[in-house]
Amino acid sequence: MLRHDEITSQKKGRSILKKIIPMAAAAAVFIMAGTWQYQYRTPDSEIYMDINPSIELVTNRRNEVIDIRAGNEDGKELIRNLSFKGEDYMDVTEEILDLMILNGYLDETEGMMLLSVHNQNRNKENSQLTELDAFIHGYLTDRGIDPVILGQKIDKTGTISEYAEEYGVSVSKMTFIRNLMILHQDLTLEELVPMSLQELVYLSRQLGIDLEGIIESKDWEKIHHEPVQENQDHDTDDEDEDEDSPDHAEEDDDDDHEDEDDDHEDDDDDHDEDDGDDD
Repeated sequence: MLRHDEITSQKKGRSILKKIIPMAAAAAVFIMAGTWQYQYRTPDSEIYMDINPSIELVTNRRNEVIDIRAGNEDGKELIRNLSFKGEDYMDVTEEILDLMILNGYLDETEGMMLLSVHNQNRNKENSQLTELDAFIHGYLTDRGIDPVILGQKIDKTGTISEYAEEYGVSVSKMTFIRNLMILHQDLTLEELVPMSLQELVYLSRQLGIDLEGIIESKDWEKIHHEPVQENQDHDTDDEDEDEDSPDHAEEDDDDDHEDEDDDHEDDDDDHDEDDGDDD
């Protein structure tokens, strides 16, 4: 009787074990798949490079690029044939810089970039922004380009993303514009969105906006000493337009009539003198 019970018990144990092993294996596969998904497929950082083309890199937790997005039409054209899947974000950044140089967006006279990073982990966000800033400075300097990098960390909100999509700009540029509007409340979206990065920086200088409160940069000396060429040209254009305006033309006509009247008066005086001589 005891022997029979032992055999029955062993059979039950083996039966339970046969059920547990597949379940444990399935659980292990599920955990491994979840870990792989978390490490390789889940977005971790968003990196923005704004010059005129606006490019966004999306990376996973292993710093591999899993997506690239363009913030405008120039950006779409720039990355049309770019291969990036699974590549380290530094390598892809180098390829993008080469494309920007090749297409004339970066050269000896044009080296200003808005560099932005978003990550829920603040330490990683700071680290990536610092590493990218140093890398881009070195890479462009080696190619004869004097870079001016404006760094910012992004707090993504639904409102910022909605406005960026509505106005056709990157989340990075919209964040910069939003911060300028906070610091100078007379500014408007309609006024700022069409401006280039350089024009936004020059405007902030003219208005006395303290960019150091919203931007991180090694290049403040270059920014503060760079001439405000665009706005000077704009003032000159305004003067030229004034000269060609109808009001200005009317003033010229009035001046011409006054000159003609003066000439007639001089002629009358001459006739009077001649009559006096005849007498």
